[in-house]
Amino acid sequence: MNRKIIPVISCCSFLILNFITVLNYAQESNDSFNLLKQNITDVTIKDVNYIQYFQGKNEPCIVSFKIVNTKNEKEEEYECNLSDLDEKKVELNATKQSLNVECVTRKNKDLVRVYENDKIKEYTNKFIFYATDVEKGKLIVRELHNLIK
Repeated sequence: MNRKIIPVISCCSFLILNFITVLNYAQESNDSFNLLKQNITDVTIKDVNYIQYFQGKNEPCIVSFKIVNTKNEKEEEYECNLSDLDEKKVELNATKQSLNVECVTRKNKDLVRVYENDKIKEYTNKFIFYATDVEKGKLIVRELHNLIK
């Protein structure tokens, strides 16, 4: 084989492997988004219904999460870039009343935009998803970790 052809073949192999890796990551990300959409669901805690949903925005890493408290009709929406979250600070917490997944930003910076009743209220460094059970809570943590990486 010609010595000039070998580097070209090596370069092409490298590019193909990288392309396949990117496609696999895109598929895994899509799977994680879908699992989060399916498992972040409405929760009732002490006679208060929390209507929750998770969605992606136009940019692939921007996510939005909404909670509607039916008792006081308060509606809060959180919006952030997943790359701003600290993977080590996405964790499942249990209290007597609820299970929740707390997500905190890197270096605790106020990078999460908070809307209340469709108006910008503030920026904060964390937000919480409520989980209906431990298995869903663990799944939410795992899939968020997959997306943050």
